[in-house]
Amino acid sequence: MDINYIECACYSPEHTMKFTKIKEENIVYVTVHLSSHSFFKRLMVAIRYIFGYSSRYGHFDEFLIDGTQKQKLIEVLND
Repeated sequence: MDINYIECACYSPEHTMKFTKIKEENIVYVTVHLSSHSFFKRLMVAIRYIFGYSSRYGHFDEFLIDGTQKQKLIEVLND
């Protein structure tokens, strides 16, 4: 099992992707750290979700890959 980490260009620990490759099964697991919010912010999002509200743009964050991480990502995906 191989584990690789790709960091965002902003170098925030919250913007990290973890690639776990299991060669025997030919599988790659991608783990993305989710943004953390206060309890009340998460509660408000949960209440809105329960009542069917969702933004027409969806829920997402950004991940910036600079030149130093680009080659590492290409190697992980090509393997």
